[in-house]
Amino acid sequence: MAAQPDKPWLRRINKPQRRLCLLTLQGHIGDVNAFVFSPNGRHLVSAGSDHTLRVWDVPTAREILVLIGHEAPVRFCRFLGDGVRIVSAAIDGTLRIWDLRDGGARFTLPARISEAPKPKVAVSVDGVLVAAPCSEDENALCVWESSTGTEKIRLTGHAGKILACDFSPDGRRLVTASADGTLKVWTLDRGRSVELAGHEGPVITCAFSPDDVRIASGGHDGAVKVWQASNGRLLHNLAGHLGAVHLCVFSPDGRRLASAAVPLPKEGILRTAIEWELEHSALKLWEVAGGKELATLQHRLGGNRQLGCVASFSRDGTRIASACGNVVVLWDAATGAEIAAFPGHSEAVNQCGFSPEEAFVASSSTDGTVRLWDVHATAVGEPFSYPIEALEFSPDGSRILSSTYKIFMLWDGSSGAKVGQTRGESWTYAPEGSLLVSTGRALDRCDPATGERVATLFKLPRYGCVGCIVSPHGARLVTLGLGSEETKLWDTETWTEIASVPTGRGFPTPAIARSSRIGGSRNPTPCGTPMPRGPTPCARTSSGSRPT
Repeated sequence: MAAQPDKPWLRRINKPQRRLCLLTLQGHIGDVNAFVFSPNGRHLVSAGSDHTLRVWDVPTAREILVLIGHEAPVRFCRFLGDGVRIVSAAIDGTLRIWDLRDGGARFTLPARISEAPKPKVAVSVDGVLVAAPCSEDENALCVWESSTGTEKIRLTGHAGKILACDFSPDGRRLVTASADGTLKVWTLDRGRSVELAGHEGPVITCAFSPDDVRIASGGHDGAVKVWQASNGRLLHNLAGHLGAVHLCVFSPDGRRLASAAVPLPKEGILRTAIEWELEHSALKLWEVAGGKELATLQHRLGGNRQLGCVASFSRDGTRIASACGNVVVLWDAATGAEIAAFPGHSEAVNQCGFSPEEAFVASSSTDGTVRLWDVHATAVGEPFSYPIEALEFSPDGSRILSSTYKIFMLWDGSSGAKVGQTRGESWTYAPEGSLLVSTGRALDRCDPATGERVATLFKLPRYGCVGCIVSPHGARLVTLGLGSEETKLWDTETWTEIASVPTGRGFPTPAIARSSRIGGSRNPTPCGTPMPRGPTPCARTSSGSRPT
C-alpha cells in the first residue's frame, strides 16, 4: 500500500518487496539436523533423522546422492579439506568418512555421540584431524587422522564428560569443555594441557577465536568467559544471561562474539513466563576486546522453538544469521539492527548459515526441509509472531513506539523505518519528550530517537515496578509496584520519593501489571492473552524440482 495523497502518514511498512524463500530442498523423512555447503558452494549435504545424508546440487535443487550406512539419526556433517570427502556423526556411536565421488564410506570410527542438539565433534580447519569423545570413555577425547582413520592421540585428564571441543585455527591445539567445570587447552604434538578454571558448574560450549588469540566459553552458571589462549588467563567475565550458555560464536575477525542461553531456574530469583521466553529467544552480541555488551538481538516471540538458538556470522563479519524458533533472522553485526526476517519453516530451525559466496542463507529444520533465503532482501516481515499490544506517537510526532511483550520498537514517523529497540516492563513519555522505560528494578531515561539508554534515574528494591505514568504537567511520576512492593509517587526534578501506597500482597493481575497504552491512552488498559499466529510458509518443492 503506497502512501495516499490525503493521508501521507498512512503507509504499509512491512510488505515484502521480493520473494524471500528461493529454494526448498525436501527429501528427508523427519528432521533435518545439520547441513554443510561444499567449498565452492555448488553442493549442499544435509544430515537427517532418517539415518541418511543427502547431497544436493544447489543451482538445480536436485538430489544427486544419498549416503546410507548410519543406523541412527545423523547429527553432524562437515566437508574435509579436499572438498570431496565429508565426515558425519550419528547417535549410533560412529563417525563415518565418506567419499562423494562414489558415495562410499571410507572409514567408520567409534565415538560417543549423544542425542544433544549440538554434537561434541570438531574438525580442524584444514580437514586433516577429526575429534570426538572416545566411545569407551566420554571423559576422554579421541583425535583421528581423516586420511587414514587412525587414532592420532587420546586426550585424558577431565574428571567429567566432555561437552564441547574446538580446534585452534592452525590445528596444533585443541580446547575441551567438561562437566567437571573446567576447560583444558591441549598441545596436540605433546598431549599436554593447561587448565582453565572459573566456571561454577558444567562448561557447555567453547570456541577459539579466528586469530588464535582468545578462547570463549559458556556454562550452566550463565557466564560467558573470554580467556587468553596462550596462557589461560581470564580476560573477561561477560554477565547478562539468565540461563545456561550453550552457544559462543566469534566473528571472522575475532572482534565480536555472539552468545545464547537456555533459561534455567535459579534459587531466589523470580522470573515471569515472558522473561523466560525473552531469554530463550535472544542472542547477545559482545565486543571482545573491551568485554562490553553491544546489543541484544531479540527474536520473535512464539512459534516452534528448539532447545536454544543457532547463529552464524557471514564471512565478511558484517551480518549474522540466527534462529531461536522457526523464523530465520538476518542482523547487522555492527549495530544489532534487524535487516530481514525469513518465515517459512513450520517447525524449529536446527542450523542456519551462509553459503560460501554469501548469496544465500540456508536453514535446516525439524519440518524435514532445507531452505535457501535471499540475503539481499531488505524487507522486514511482521515485527513479531504475536500481535502488537500498544502503539504511541512521541510528543513531537517524529517517532512511533510499538510494544509486544517487553520489547519496545521505535519507528520513524515519516518513513516507517525501524530506528531503534529497547526492552522493559513499561514506558511513558514525559511532556518535554524524554522516553522513560521501567526495567522492573530501575527507571531509565532513554534517547527518544533511538531507544538507547542514557541514564538510570533511580533503582527500586526487591521486585520493583511493572508500570510508570508521568503526570500531564510532568512534575510527578507514579510507579506501579509488583508483588508486595508499594506504588510510589516521585518528584521528576529531584527523582526523590514523595509518597507510597501499599499495593497489597500477592501479584497484580495482568490487567494491572502491564502498562500498555492502546491508541495513546496514558491509563493502564487490560491486556488479553495474545495467541501466536502461524508462519506464512514458502511453497514446498519436492526433491529434484525447482520452485517457480
